[in-house]
Amino acid sequence: MAKDQTIAVMPDGRLRVTGTVVPSLKLRWWIRSIGTDVEVLSPKRLRKQLADDYQVLATLYK
Repeated sequence: MAKDQTIAVMPDGRLRVTGTVVPSLKLRWWIRSIGTDVEVLSPKRLRKQLADDYQVLATLYK
């Protein structure tokens, strides 16, 4: 994902991956491809964008 990425195992077994990335369509596509197995913590703007997109998608499947 990034040259400076780090991966740490959290107490609950999940992985926390951090790294410097350039926000882009390709990044959002990659994050979305992981589905519900990923949570974006920051940047807050990207987190909100994804949350807004998923709310729209959820209404399509109700």
